[in-house]
Amino acid sequence: MRKIALHVQILMGIVAGLLFTFVYIKQAWPIAFVLDYIKPFGTLFLNSLKMVAIPLVFSSLLVFSLIE
Repeated sequence: MRKIALHVQILMGIVAGLLFTFVYIKQAWPIAFVLDYIKPFGTLFLNSLKMVAIPLVFSSLLVFSLIE
């Protein structure tokens, strides 16, 4: 099975987000739908990025300070 290139995956994500947005606008769903079903995924994603970024920066600073 062939891997899909990263730039194609990014473009597919952008297109999927735009399609969801257009469907959301046309259906006139209440804002509670986004707050209840979509926002938790965004919060989880951002918290996972923070969980990875802070130790990465700390370890990089530690390693570079020990090298010099």
